[in-house]
Amino acid sequence: AGGFESIGFNLLDVRSVTRFITMAMRIGQSENLPVTLVVIDVLVEAVGGIESVKTFRLAAQNARMIASELDTHVMLLHHNKSDSEKMRGPQSLRGAVETVLSLEKDGPLLQLRVTKQREGDSGYALSFRAHSITLGTDGKNQAITSTALSLEGITVANPREDANRSRLRQIAQAMEPGTSLTIAGVVRHLGWSSDGRGGEQRKWVLNAVPPEPVIVPLDGDEYRRIWRGKDGAYEYVHCVREDRPRPSD
Repeated sequence: AGGFESIGFNLLDVRSVTRFITMAMRIGQSENLPVTLVVIDVLVEAVGGIESVKTFRLAAQNARMIASELDTHVMLLHHNKSDSEKMRGPQSLRGAVETVLSLEKDGPLLQLRVTKQREGDSGYALSFRAHSITLGTDGKNQAITSTALSLEGITVANPREDANRSRLRQIAQAMEPGTSLTIAGVVRHLGWSSDGRGGEQRKWVLNAVPPEPVIVPLDGDEYRRIWRGKDGAYEYVHCVREDRPRPSD
C-alpha cells in the first residue's frame, strides 16, 4: 500500500511480530479493508534458517498471535525434504498448526492434498489445472498474462495412486499410436526434463506405466493401450490405439 515502508521481519522475535501487526492494522485502516490472509513465504527464512523443535514451536506461537490480533488466517509456506512427502525439520510443526495442505505439481495439474484438518475432514485432494490467460496489453503492446486455476475434481484415493493415473493418461495422450519411446524419450517428449536425465521424472514414468498392457481412456471415444518393456539395456514405453466403445448408460 502506498505510504507504508517495508520492515524487517523475524517470526521468532515478538517485537518484530508486534511491529508487523501494527503495520498490518494501519494498512487495513488506510485501505478500509480487513486483512484476511497473511502469507509467510518461506518459513525457514522467517526463522533465520534454524529448523528446530524450539524455533518451530515459537514460530507457531507467534503466527497464532498474528492470527488472533488481526482476526485473520496465517499461512506458513514450508518445503518438504528432497524426494520425500515429509516436511523439512522436526515434525513438531505439524502438531502445532491447525491445517496442513500439501501441494504437488504434475505438468499442468496441481494436487492440493488436505493431510490434516483439526476441526474438519482430511485425507482428500483437490485437483486443479493451470491455464495461462491474457489480461490485456501494456504500454509497449506486450501481452500481460497470468495464471488461472480450474477445479478438475476431488479425490479421496491414495494420492500417489492418483498421481500415477494422471501421469499415465498424460503419457498416453502425448504419444502417437503405434509408436515406442525410451523412458528418456518420454520424459523429453512431455517436457518433464529437457535432456531426459531427470531421475525423479524417470521414476514417474516407471511408476505410472505398468509392464502389462493397460487400456487408458482419453477424451471422447479415444483409447490407448500402453505398457513398457525392455529391449537390451533400454526400457521402452509402447502405445497403440485401442478400439473400445464406451459402455452405454
